[in-house]
Amino acid sequence: MGYAVKDLRAIPALAKNFPPSSAQPSSIFHFSGVTPQSTETTRRVLTENDQRYDMWYSPPIRFAHNHFVHSALARYSLGASPALLQRDWESERGQHAALDPAEDGRIENVPGLPDTITRENWVDSRWLGHKDAYSRYLAFFHNEVARLGPEKVLEQYIFSHEANSGSGTQGPRMIIALAAGLVHPFIHVGYGLEFNDPVILAEGLAQACCCALESAAALYPDGWPHNGLPAPREPSKPLIQLYREFTERADLDPGPYDTNILINARLRNFLTPEHVAGVQGLVARWDLSDMSDKGWKARHQELAWLTTLITGATTRPGYNCRVDFFLMHLLTSSLFIPCYMAALPEHHRRTTLQTYALTVFQVLATRGKPKLYLDFAMSASANPSGPLTRAKNGEGNANPWLEIVDNALIANESHVPKSIRSLVYYSQLYGSTPAGGVPGAHDDAGKEAIRGLGSVDGSLFVRVAGKIMTATGWEKDGESHRGWDRSALGWDGAWANERYDEAKL
Repeated sequence: MGYAVKDLRAIPALAKNFPPSSAQPSSIFHFSGVTPQSTETTRRVLTENDQRYDMWYSPPIRFAHNHFVHSALARYSLGASPALLQRDWESERGQHAALDPAEDGRIENVPGLPDTITRENWVDSRWLGHKDAYSRYLAFFHNEVARLGPEKVLEQYIFSHEANSGSGTQGPRMIIALAAGLVHPFIHVGYGLEFNDPVILAEGLAQACCCALESAAALYPDGWPHNGLPAPREPSKPLIQLYREFTERADLDPGPYDTNILINARLRNFLTPEHVAGVQGLVARWDLSDMSDKGWKARHQELAWLTTLITGATTRPGYNCRVDFFLMHLLTSSLFIPCYMAALPEHHRRTTLQTYALTVFQVLATRGKPKLYLDFAMSASANPSGPLTRAKNGEGNANPWLEIVDNALIANESHVPKSIRSLVYYSQLYGSTPAGGVPGAHDDAGKEAIRGLGSVDGSLFVRVAGKIMTATGWEKDGESHRGWDRSALGWDGAWANERYDEAKL
């Protein structure tokens, strides 16, 4: 919440008939604090954002996504007060571009952009994949979501043959676009499904239509998802064991450490034929044969543990706590898998999970294929607290989650409450898991799949939450926000400038 407060932009003519937000309390995440007043405030600020602001920031940081919807709904579901939600909105909106690209000349970036996107021209490559066409796609999807409803709009515009009839980086390849942009469209559509809000669903679909595919398309077979992954040549394994194999395989080496390469270049650089074949082969061995409710819930549990571990167990022993910014996005996005599964038939569930898993491995490669330090992660406090609580009470909190959530709610940076919300949710689902209960913790011979994995239990989620607060700052206790790690911490070179300290073991 660090930007200067700016007055609301005016509603442009193209948004005069946009529907208001009708966000409901979360369909999957239940936490005390939601009230009629906070619901009303959330709907109002979401409506103001939808009708006035673009999905990306203003230049010169045009590459950055407008995260306000994510911030507002994460804080709302964690029990934020109306005043806090309003303050967050006033702080966020100053960086957002105007919804109408004609206001600042961005319309010139998409020559020939029509006033109206239709069912006949929505796949036109002159504007599909261009972020400055967002307002036109948003108006289109407001109408289509109202006409079709959530399930049918996903079928027609994400999973159908027409929606995936492109080739290479030439769209439409909408299931790929959903996972592109570091899974931001996937997250945004997920929020729309979770909070049963057609407005947010329309925004997410419009965002997917505006995502370029250069950093993602080659990861998938041409014709995906209707042309599937190659048949696996080896037996299936749990996801955590496939991750271990991924980190050990020399043919999937992402190359030397280079501090001058940004995330999109890293994503593209990994897409060599050898890397793609290797990752597709790994994902094909993740057993998705049972996509009943029982089956997908078991696979989601695997994702919950893996994304928590790669977020919170990749700091090397003897060094300061780091939480990777990009791996954290896998933790926050994995929460929405149940929302998608509830809206999709079984064959689309499988496609969604495979698409997501391919993205997970690609993002892991851009961070240097980080290894897990599980004994070190489990040595973190299971009763974490901020500096004021520690000074007053050496025994910590009666319930550590309450202080964690309270600090996360007022955090300056919106990914803090988002990541903490995922960990609260996973603690609700899997917090009672005993040591040895992580899916895939032991191989068929009974040996630990990864050193220390047999000792990991359900306290992992609160331990990782404490590590996130330590890394980013207990702001309610007076600490400043310290930021996320972007060093690509899987490479040895990412640690070269920090001294090893035995006191941090």
